[in-house]
Amino acid sequence: PGAPHMEEVDELLEWWNEQFETQHRSLAAFADGVQYMQLIDALLPDGGLLHALQMAPRSHQERVRNLQSVQQAIQHTGIGVELPDLDRLAAADEAEHFLVASA
Repeated sequence: PGAPHMEEVDELLEWWNEQFETQHRSLAAFADGVQYMQLIDALLPDGGLLHALQMAPRSHQERVRNLQSVQQAIQHTGIGVELPDLDRLAAADEAEHFLVASA
């Protein structure tokens, strides 16, 4: 699939910001993996998985490590979503994040 339409991205971000009381203006904010882990924690409150992440990763490699932790949490919980290319996600590729966040 091609790049998502801006209306779809805006709708997704609006929903996300309402649910998590955030103010993200771009799916690039998801590159650190923290938002995905917040969603997993919201679905499974006993998970306490946020502690596994670097909360303010400064490098691409730290973001990839966070996303690897998210992938492990997804596999552990049995949620039927697979993160695609972690390097592209860590590089803030909005089309990749749209595919994951809208799954």
